[in-house]
Amino acid sequence: MSMKFVRRGKKRLLKEEWKEAEEEFVKAVETNDISAKGWYYLGICRDKQDDPDGAMFSFKKAMSAAKMQDPDDVEVIRNSLFALAEIQIKSQQFIAAMGYLRRINKMDFKDNELRGRVWGQLGEIYEKLNKLEYSLFCYRQAQKMGNRKYRKQISKFERDGYKPDDPEDKNSPNILKRKADILFNQQKFEDAIKAYQQTIEMNNNTKVLRDSDHADVVMKIAYAYINLQDFNSARHYLMEAKRLYAKAKMEDELKVIDSTLNKINSLMAV
Repeated sequence: MSMKFVRRGKKRLLKEEWKEAEEEFVKAVETNDISAKGWYYLGICRDKQDDPDGAMFSFKKAMSAAKMQDPDDVEVIRNSLFALAEIQIKSQQFIAAMGYLRRINKMDFKDNELRGRVWGQLGEIYEKLNKLEYSLFCYRQAQKMGNRKYRKQISKFERDGYKPDDPEDKNSPNILKRKADILFNQQKFEDAIKAYQQTIEMNNNTKVLRDSDHADVVMKIAYAYINLQDFNSARHYLMEAKRLYAKAKMEDELKVIDSTLNKINSLMAV
């Protein structure tokens, strides 16, 4: 019985008659509360009518209903997750959106078109969060799936010196660097030095960090040694940072290093 209402609703849906379609899908889920497609299409109608809360409720009900089918209606689950992600993106809830998109990527399916859209959305989120190395990785993955939408961004990021970095790689230099930054900010300087050195070691293998970011890591090691009053080690890393900043043509940073070196030399001369 519920499928009759689903079929009627889909006809309305194709004509973009959202309110009329919604009425049919409401009848479908009232007739059968575990109508996965009924709940999914109801979510679409509510989303189109600017009812994000109603849409999210419907998509979540669709996923629950899909898991009660035999076998699971994995297509409804995937599409509902993607729809939920899009709603969260509209409201700038990027972390929640990434959670839904990652769940899709962990699923086993061969729909390259959807996979390409998922990677593209992840790339757009990372771009908004200014994590461009992750964005580049995702855009490249989208392109591998046949999504050619991001060719300009890929070219621009590569021209700007960004290297693709997998955001799911726990040994990524960028992730290691962020962990080291936390230790540094907590004034755990000895632990921070070890973490930064691990970052450099990993980056020497992967070449993910830009030259300027690599230089920043070396500079942080120098500052950590300064805080520990190990000026010889600090001077060593300052000189290495100077070499890297010179390579990256970052004049302001070079001036800071020269000033810091002068202060260290004065302290050591006392």
